[in-house]
Amino acid sequence: MREALQLLKEQFVEMVNEDQRIAFFYAQNSERIVSITVGSHGDEVGGFAALGEFLRECVVAGYFQRRWPRTSFLVGLGNLEAALQNRRYVERDLDRSFGTPSTQFLEERIAKIYEKWFAWTQWNLDVHQTVLPSRSPFFIGPAAARVRSMAMQIHPEIPVIGFPAGGFSVDGTPLDDWILYQGNVSVSVEMGQKGFHEEQIRFGKNLMFRFLDEAVRGFSQTLSQSPRILEKKAVVRKTPGLVLHPGFENLQSIRKGEVLGISQGGDSLLAPESGFVLFPKYGELAACSSELCQIVGPVDAMPAVYRSSAIFSEALS
Repeated sequence: MREALQLLKEQFVEMVNEDQRIAFFYAQNSERIVSITVGSHGDEVGGFAALGEFLRECVVAGYFQRRWPRTSFLVGLGNLEAALQNRRYVERDLDRSFGTPSTQFLEERIAKIYEKWFAWTQWNLDVHQTVLPSRSPFFIGPAAARVRSMAMQIHPEIPVIGFPAGGFSVDGTPLDDWILYQGNVSVSVEMGQKGFHEEQIRFGKNLMFRFLDEAVRGFSQTLSQSPRILEKKAVVRKTPGLVLHPGFENLQSIRKGEVLGISQGGDSLLAPESGFVLFPKYGELAACSSELCQIVGPVDAMPAVYRSSAIFSEALS
């Protein structure tokens, strides 16, 4: 990927590189700034691979001059220190470290570098992988109309999960929220379980192309309804001695009252809502989080024709 970045630099007026994790390619007569971020969690290595393939193909074909003219491009390589150790983070989750005045932890200092640069981007695609398997790739971001619309224009066939601004996690502010607070738009895509998986790398590369294509068109459509729009319905909080049953996957369907786990005292943890499991946590990840999982489901205000779509039938019938 470094080679691709260097070749890309030669096609632009200038490149600013800070701390080896930020690359800004300024296009002459630029009309827009778009960005792609990967590696917010160091062990989500598929994003690095997808970005490398994307940049390599762009350089060979000269797409930035011909396909995306007058487009400046910002790249964020995330938590490189954690990536070198194959860890999610070193001291604190980077994607919960934005907008805080603290610089005590490494990731908070990385976030400060990001904040300086990504305040300028108009549209950002933040590429992630899940810890556990996922039944489908999915977008996730603030439940703002323009975030939802942007995701649907990039890829209308995968679920879009929205959460209230500031309500993604009680553990801190993610990049998507922070960019929205600056008046711009960012959405995350979760490609699937972390690792170097060929199908995910191909999917991520193609998604990046679709993202740039739509950005050049200014994300001109206004899309608000789809059978694949989901929202947070409940958060399963962690309490001492409470654990999830093993084997849950992202977007696995559950019914209200279904047993999700058990306490040390033998009490069952029951699902408070019907819907789909999101971000189930076990072991070390559960130990350092205040949540065991979230439950998402179709938007309540969605017309019945959407809410009854086949994508929800398994969980809601």
